Amino acid sequence: MGVQLRAHPKTGNPTLYFNVQKVRKEYGLGPVDAKTAKKALGVCRAELALGTALLDLTIFQGSTVTAADSADSVTRAWESYIEDAQTFKRLRQQSIAQYRSQFEKWVQPAIGNIPPRRVTRDDIKTLLAAVVKSGAKQNTVKGVLRCVRRLFSWLIDEGRLKANDGRDLANPAARQGKNVGADEKLDKATGRIVEEVKPLTSQEQTELLKVLKAKGHREYTIALLGLRAGLRISEALGLQFDDVDFEARTLRVERQVIASTGEIGPLKTKAGYRLVDIYSDQLLTALRQQIAERKLENLRTGWRFEFLLVSTTGRTFTAPSWQGSHLRPGLVAAGLGKIVPDGATERFEGHVFHDLRHTYAIELYAATRDLKYVARQLGHGSTVITEGTYLRFFDAISRERRPVDLDATHARRAM
Repeated sequence: MGVQLRAHPKTGNPTLYFNVQKVRKEYGLGPVDAKTAKKALGVCRAELALGTALLDLTIFQGSTVTAADSADSVTRAWESYIEDAQTFKRLRQQSIAQYRSQFEKWVQPAIGNIPPRRVTRDDIKTLLAAVVKSGAKQNTVKGVLRCVRRLFSWLIDEGRLKANDGRDLANPAARQGKNVGADEKLDKATGRIVEEVKPLTSQEQTELLKVLKAKGHREYTIALLGLRAGLRISEALGLQFDDVDFEARTLRVERQVIASTGEIGPLKTKAGYRLVDIYSDQLLTALRQQIAERKLENLRTGWRFEFLLVSTTGRTFTAPSWQGSHLRPGLVAAGLGKIVPDGATERFEGHVFHDLRHTYAIELYAATRDLKYVARQLGHGSTVITEGTYLRFFDAISRERRPVDLDATHARRAM
């Protein structure tokens, strides 16, 4: 609600975006300087706060989108969601193009004319079953479900759909205690996407950290960033010296290493930009040592890289290269994975880095019992995503009598 100042996605000029009394409008300020644009924003916010901003919305540029209009059909709601994603840069243009293509090909013909509040879980199951029956690849089915999940999660967050109406559509597997997330699998019998969340036990964590620490402090630190801070591998590889605040015990997450190119890029979603609280003294000690070693390395080699984690040649790792060359051998040595024949080649079976993040999420909820806080720490855009992914684990934890002492739990582990 209210007014926000953003650069227009096409012209780059400062633009005011209004969301007032269920009416959304945009007003381009033209090629003015930043000081003038901020002054205009301040005036608008002051008038809104005083209740005197009987704004003549007819003077604003752009089309009117009311809550009633956007919820009239799934198609109209989708258009409103895409407009919001473009306006506030919640998604990259490449992602928007992919989602738009999948929505128009699969979702729109199936449920496009149905009001969102009337879409049932059976409608989603029928949609996914049709995609599977067409012979589409597993990634295509995943993409279709992501379209639906993103749309209904956004409608809930915007207050346009009650959580009770949309929660099971944002995560169709929620009622059955199944999980939907990063490590997803396709159930061809039902056309459903499910995830096998595989958190590590205390003993498995200890053994893995022992093996990785023997390989090198760099490998040990990256694993701790997953287990003790819940970072994605791409986020961990993008950390720089100044992102760690030892006094405040926080990690600032604001960039990632793009897996396909190895380049530094922005995070995928707005929620991904966050400050992560560091509960673990084990992680804090490892970060101090890693930063000290990296600074000495810079002095010795003449490098100017401020990234915490770089290769021996001074380059940033990509997620696939680090997992293939460093994590998987460690998992095999710790008994948490194995290499199996696959025709003329071999493939890896076992835990992945994202399981470290899953472990952190479940332990953090056990310690705090605060779903919103866990979602923020993980960089999830909605608690629907968090609850859907870890529902059966959270339900089991909720039946326990008292929270777990997270700091004590981590302190017991070997440094």
